[in-house]
Amino acid sequence: MAIIAAKYLGPPSIQQETAMPSSDFQRIAIMGKLAAGKGTQSRLLASRLSLTKISTGEMLRSIRGRGSLGHDDDEVKGINSGELAPEELVRNLVKSALLCTLSRRQGFVLDGFPRTMDQITYLEEVFPDQPLTTVVYINVSDDTALDRLKQRISCESCGQSSRDRSQDSSRSHVCSYCGGRLSVRPDDSIGAAARRLSLHQSITKPVADFYRKRGILCEVDGSGDPSTVFQKLLGVIEGSQHKQR
Repeated sequence: MAIIAAKYLGPPSIQQETAMPSSDFQRIAIMGKLAAGKGTQSRLLASRLSLTKISTGEMLRSIRGRGSLGHDDDEVKGINSGELAPEELVRNLVKSALLCTLSRRQGFVLDGFPRTMDQITYLEEVFPDQPLTTVVYINVSDDTALDRLKQRISCESCGQSSRDRSQDSSRSHVCSYCGGRLSVRPDDSIGAAARRLSLHQSITKPVADFYRKRGILCEVDGSGDPSTVFQKLLGVIEGSQHKQR
């Protein structure tokens, strides 16, 4: 898992090599249902604040594409049909990625973790001295999420998503970030999406409530275009961190 995490994170940038002391790390998690824009906003936030983006979904898709999940075919099919990934696998990926990031004295933004109360417990047991500083919940309606999924196409190499699923343009099949091939993710089917939305409501709500009670949860309306949502996100993070000082 450490090798997978290192390959996913890549070499440290100049900003990472001169990062802030550990006491000043920004440790942010982005929450929200499928197609809320978590991946896009995490990428924008990581770039703006010189943070490391850690996406459980991207790591899973990366190793799944190489056939190296280390789990049986039924579990892979389950993920494609909208079920959650094996818990042990997700925890090990996150732990390895966080250890790699913190060793570089770098803050991070988590995309897709923690999603359950058990994952919160695990995160705080493994990293008791590095609690999350801010948790952002991106709000979108189920209808908005499903409408976005009908247009979403993702890169098979880097995992970046686009809402432009054009049928006739050959350009739509090339990733604008890495040049990789774009395709529809297996877990973006309407059936899988409906199952994921149901799981989200029952499993993730207690997580949001937990961080709300802790006083570090911020909520953002994710129904606008990515740049508008990002400006709102920056505003709520700044406001949250100001309250904590």
